Amino acid sequence: MTTKLFGRYEVIEQIGSGGMADVYQAKDPMLGRVVAIKAPRIDDQDGDKKVELLRLFTQEAQAVARLKADTIVGVYDFGDENGRPYLVMKYMPNGSLAD
Repeated sequence: MTTKLFGRYEVIEQIGSGGMADVYQAKDPMLGRVVAIKAPRIDDQDGDKKVELLRLFTQEAQAVARLKADTIVGVYDFGDENGRPYLVMKYMPNGSLAD
């Protein structure tokens, strides 16, 4: 069995999927904590659409990283795995964004 990785993060399972990205529960083996990873779906995009999606995702990561509030999940890390950027955040096991 091959473990799916985003950088050093080991994917446990996919926990969500939205308009432009997938969300995974993963483990950070260096710090021994569970995290959430958001990564855009770029495989089904081509040309200008792919470039725009990557630009928007990077812009989102930068904006979220600047925000500081108790109601906003903080950003731990941002990286790239084989051309697919990803955003690492605190894993919130209960509830949803709607809650």
